[in-house]
Amino acid sequence: MQHLTRQLLHLVAVIDHGSLSRAADALNLTQPALSRSIRFLETEFDGRLLDRGREGATATKLGEVLYIHGKNILASLDRAAADVQAWHQHDSGHLIIGSTSLPAVHCVPDAIASFLAERPKVGLRFEVRPMTELMAMLRQGSIDLFVGALAIERPPEGVESTILLNERMAVFSGPQHPLAKKRKLKYSDLAEYPWLLTPKDTELRQQVDAAFMDIGLTNVEIAVETVATAALMPLLEHGNYLTIHSNYLLAPDIKAGKLVLLMDNVAGTRRSLAAFHRPASEMTPLIGSFIDHLKDFVTSNYAEK
Repeated sequence: MQHLTRQLLHLVAVIDHGSLSRAADALNLTQPALSRSIRFLETEFDGRLLDRGREGATATKLGEVLYIHGKNILASLDRAAADVQAWHQHDSGHLIIGSTSLPAVHCVPDAIASFLAERPKVGLRFEVRPMTELMAMLRQGSIDLFVGALAIERPPEGVESTILLNERMAVFSGPQHPLAKKRKLKYSDLAEYPWLLTPKDTELRQQVDAAFMDIGLTNVEIAVETVATAALMPLLEHGNYLTIHSNYLLAPDIKAGKLVLLMDNVAGTRRSLAAFHRPASEMTPLIGSFIDHLKDFVTSNYAEK
């Protein structure tokens, strides 16, 4: 299959440009030569890869599968060039790290800072995006790894996870909230105030909604939906809102007096914080070193003592 690399890259170009003519121009090929390359690939994989019409060319289901592999090849070539350049500059390599919003507030940046302090010649880019985008970027080779929540669903094929921390989800408010000074809270108390939650299409929200059903909170008022964890602090500070997030990762804000922990370990909301990455056989030593560092950092700074 090694001889198909060029044809896979040709397929990626056609899908990215949306037509054979534009892809041929970008590749500096004639359109007939590009068409032959695509036909050769279709013969090898025994299926049609493109739907062609007046609007251009789009991928079939089989074409989408091969497109992902072609993007991985391109990403690997780009990374190889970057690593070679870094080597010539006497650097130690380059990392592209992703994170969902909550770990991106405290955990991941602090881990990155301590990692770079030990390896000052490492270049690094940090991406903060939703889980679905990060998973797609990882599968395409656009990032090396990302940190996010591992719930019930297993990662897709070609993606593995390293558990960093088993989280406890807890209910929080701002320090001025009426419930902040109440000693014994009941679940029914939580239904009396509006909530700040992540959107319905996030794993955390789906888990929270199921937990609310289990404990009988069926009429909860959702005031604000956001994946931007940084936006929670001013809202909680100036309004009588409640939110539910990781007890461990928000520990710095509790210690600083920005948040009050109202109820710990809400039933049905346990999950894990994990690093998502490709199989070990596809990782560079630098990626493996960062994952080891990240796990040690999280265990030392956030795990329950």
